[in-house]
Amino acid sequence: MVFLCNTVGNDYVYDANKNITNIQYNYLNLPTQVTINGQHIMYTYDATGTKLRKTVNGVTTDYAKGGALKKQFATVFSERASWRVAYENNVLQFFSQPEGYFEPSSPPSGELVGAYVYQYKDHLGNIRLSYSDKNNDGIILASSDPNTNEIVEENNYYPFGLEHKGYNANINGRHHKYMFGGKEQQDELGLNWYDITDRNYDPALGRWMNLDPLAEKMRRHSPYNYAFDNPIFFIDADGMSPIASLRNGEQLSQKSIDNSAFGGNQISGGAAYSVAAGRAPGEYDVDKNTGQIQKVSDKGGDKTDYFNVGTTNSEGKFVTDQTITTERGTGTINSFRFTDTDQSTTSAFIIPQAGGKDITGFFLEPAGPSTSVANQDKRIPEGTFNIENYSSDKYPSNFRLYNSDVSKSRKILLHTGNYPSNTEGCLLCGKSFKKNFVGSSVNKFGEIKGFLNSTGAENVKFNIFNVIPDEGKK
Repeated sequence: MVFLCNTVGNDYVYDANKNITNIQYNYLNLPTQVTINGQHIMYTYDATGTKLRKTVNGVTTDYAKGGALKKQFATVFSERASWRVAYENNVLQFFSQPEGYFEPSSPPSGELVGAYVYQYKDHLGNIRLSYSDKNNDGIILASSDPNTNEIVEENNYYPFGLEHKGYNANINGRHHKYMFGGKEQQDELGLNWYDITDRNYDPALGRWMNLDPLAEKMRRHSPYNYAFDNPIFFIDADGMSPIASLRNGEQLSQKSIDNSAFGGNQISGGAAYSVAAGRAPGEYDVDKNTGQIQKVSDKGGDKTDYFNVGTTNSEGKFVTDQTITTERGTGTINSFRFTDTDQSTTSAFIIPQAGGKDITGFFLEPAGPSTSVANQDKRIPEGTFNIENYSSDKYPSNFRLYNSDVSKSRKILLHTGNYPSNTEGCLLCGKSFKKNFVGSSVNKFGEIKGFLNSTGAENVKFNIFNVIPDEGKK
């Protein structure tokens, strides 16, 4: 589909899928050859999927790391060796610099001579304005005279990345193809995709052209959706998973975006829907029928966590009944009781972590009703509890919960075990659950213990919430 704006006549012109007749993919599901009207665009990647070369219409574009260019022009190149560098038919075209890019004025042979082009980006990282101080007077002149005009290029976009047409189309110099999201537009043969590292994106459709490599982590969404269908707030730095463009109302720095993008990091453990690990968490859906905790956004930044408690309807849509808000502080363990029997109560828990993957799992407790009275073999009341290190002959290197209603003398512990008979009034942790049972208790306790030891148990709050539907027995 071709979208024409601000023109006379039809704004929409449809074609037969851009006249693409064939696409060949490699084992990473990346295209190696795209055939359009009998012509080919050829791509070469390294083993990790990084694009190394593109060939079309006799022009070969090589993409190199900054280090290669540094060896050639060491006197002008910074230590940052990860910037974009592009050659066409072995001739250097440009390399990135912190505020834009450097473009040689002629094929370099010794001393590198050219112009620094600076770029203004919006909060989504889209390149909106490129300019160059040609006469080095410290003033950028916008003029209709191409000899004095210092505005190189202006770009405006619809939310999903399609360019506005019909105005500000003049390019004063070389067209720089890195535009929407700061990514390369592949306009050869009318393809008009954006290369966003791990996938290709079509802004005319607002959809990816490759299956989501992390589709199993985001089962509530189409594996081809872009930015959770909310491109005003979310960006996708590498095609793996969207991230919030704003945090606590402030624009993310490029460093934050770079750190948030996947680089071998793991997805939040146990979550069926997650954004990139290593970023500050914020908003989760808690399904009180299944105990599944799914991350949905970075709404709360690194200070507040929002838990939308509800159920998933027959259409697969999550319906929120209530939202629970907790303050992060140094650390929290948030436990949601979602099912009970005459023998036990099962909770789903999550430990949100700003610097690493969230820890999730399940707790098995005694059956209800909740009570603060000792020696009843019943679960403790809902509320916020302090945590301290506890050790005894039977339970060495464990942890005890207490607050003003539940005294330390009750010895409510976090420890290992699988069945109601193991609880002794305490909380058993596990990786999985079924009726009156939690599994992989030792491994899950090890994860919790590692978090509490590294954070300091006394610095962590334990929140217990009851979201059991109508206190029904299951």
